[in-house]
Amino acid sequence: MATEMDWRGHDESLGGVLSDFFESPEVRAKMGAGHAAGLAWHSVIGDIERKHTTGVFVGKPKAPGMAPALCVYVDSRMRMVDFNANREIYLARLQTAGFDYSEVRFLQNKRPRPKAQPAPPEKGYEGTVPFSHSEPLPELSEAERAQIEAQTAGLSPALRESVSKAMAACMRRQRYEGRKNL
Repeated sequence: MATEMDWRGHDESLGGVLSDFFESPEVRAKMGAGHAAGLAWHSVIGDIERKHTTGVFVGKPKAPGMAPALCVYVDSRMRMVDFNANREIYLARLQTAGFDYSEVRFLQNKRPRPKAQPAPPEKGYEGTVPFSHSEPLPELSEAERAQIEAQTAGLSPALRESVSKAMAACMRRQRYEGRKNL
């Protein structure tokens, strides 16, 4: 069965077997830089990032002696901006997972992505209005700004700034979508 464990204690599902295979040090050592970059990126992201990632490669470091950059192609400018707001979070996840990159760079893929068949709406998301650039996002209240400041107070200054921007963008977008659904 796909979710049962075999006698060696490994997941029998194809995903589990492949995950065990690609996470082994022997296989990782034999991988090219491009494959390793793809593995690194896909091991630390979620479904939204996976859906909008069109390619991954290793880029030159900012300065000699630094670790290389992880460069990620995305399918739209809007997603590139969203992902850039979270690049410090992605970098921290990569480092926690044991991947050494000096930065994460996002680039817009210039080639159009093949059109996928629209999926039926997920349960609970009926009536959700897609994000539109036609209206500006609402500004945050003082209470929301204070909430962000309190939640990021323990972070390093560089990380605090990135996380604060990401949280603010997320809150503004949620308010926008809440206002549109009324």
